[in-house]
Amino acid sequence: MDSSNVVNNNDNDDVTCYVTNDEEIVTEGEKPNVVCTSEPEEYAWFNGVDPKAMRKTDGTQECTDSCIEVESYMGKPEWECK
Repeated sequence: MDSSNVVNNNDNDDVTCYVTNDEEIVTEGEKPNVVCTSEPEEYAWFNGVDPKAMRKTDGTQECTDSCIEVESYMGKPEWECK
């Protein structure tokens, strides 16, 4: 499942996908790291990501091939896409 399918097929909460490593993509040529979550502030806090650095995306430009469902530390579903 890719990140656009995560958003379209999820009926839990309002899930939005975010690129979490924009700076590293530009400066180091890393592949995009995309997370889809209904609680971006909680994700950022728990994972040490600056919430202002998280950019909304539908995942199509980032070429994310697969997303893995995981749980946040609060038990909410999240998807990590690479």
